Amino acid sequence: MALGTLTEAQAELALWDACVEALSTGQSYTIAGRTLTRVELPHAIQGRTLAQRAVASHQAASRAESASNLVEPGFKVARWSGLTY
Repeated sequence: MALGTLTEAQAELALWDACVEALSTGQSYTIAGRTLTRVELPHAIQGRTLAQRAVASHQAASRAESASNLVEPGFKVARWSGLTY
């Protein structure tokens, strides 16, 4: 699973979402007491979970990068009584 960027991770997640939806709406059937399932739903759910984690990781990294850009390089943090402000 190539999830190198947020856009790639979001695209992968969209694919897994579609897969889970398709599997949950008729991808298995029963004949004479025997059931056939074309693809295991738990596998698709696991793939979707991994993609969700990748998206969340990219978003958290993006937020952290944005927050670190709020302080200008060389800015000194004032300290009073051992507290950092």
